[in-house]
Amino acid sequence: MNLDYVELDIWLSKDNKVVVVHGCQGKVLDANGQEKQITEMSVEELKKISLNEKNDLIPTLDEILRLCKNKIKINIEMKGDQKDLPYETLKLVQKYQMLDQVYFSSFFHQFNDLIKEAIIKLNIEQKIKFAYLFSNQQQFPDINNLEEGNQLNFSSLLIYNQKARKLFKQAQNKNVKLCCYFGYDVLENYGVYKDLLDIGVQSIITNQPFTILSFRKNIFKN
Repeated sequence: MNLDYVELDIWLSKDNKVVVVHGCQGKVLDANGQEKQITEMSVEELKKISLNEKNDLIPTLDEILRLCKNKIKINIEMKGDQKDLPYETLKLVQKYQMLDQVYFSSFFHQFNDLIKEAIIKLNIEQKIKFAYLFSNQQQFPDINNLEEGNQLNFSSLLIYNQKARKLFKQAQNKNVKLCCYFGYDVLENYGVYKDLLDIGVQSIITNQPFTILSFRKNIFKN
């Protein structure tokens, strides 16, 4: 489709394996139809779950990395607050030599510090990009913690929020990039995309890939 990135959500299983499950609030129905936390299940248990009528199974991050290597970049959103998740994730990315093909994001902003610790433990010399996810003013990251190379991944609900606009400007002054992600609360269209470009957004996480590809083709046709 000519898209730049794929975005996925990762969790750490009970036996410290990184699994990919999107938009589930950390809970799934086990093989017996009982609701359970992903973090309280082993990979073996998670692999018994059928996700749909096609009997698709929950993939591990290891499987996804092998699928995406040298094909598309990945925005890996770290879910939950398990302290070992950054280390286990970086270890896998390093294993497949994909450090230049991924970046990390999370609503749990403390993961940025844990990523830095994991970088030291794994002797990684390459700089790793971290994006602070937030959807409201209470989740705003501390401007003093932002470093060049970081990114703000903000909800489309904040596009016209004046306090958010002030934060965006402060972040840009520190060479921090801006990214907007869309849920289903804001209608995606050319007008909203243009407004995002006007405030300096460099990337958009979309639910309407054909709409944004059409917009990009038109806006950058020259």
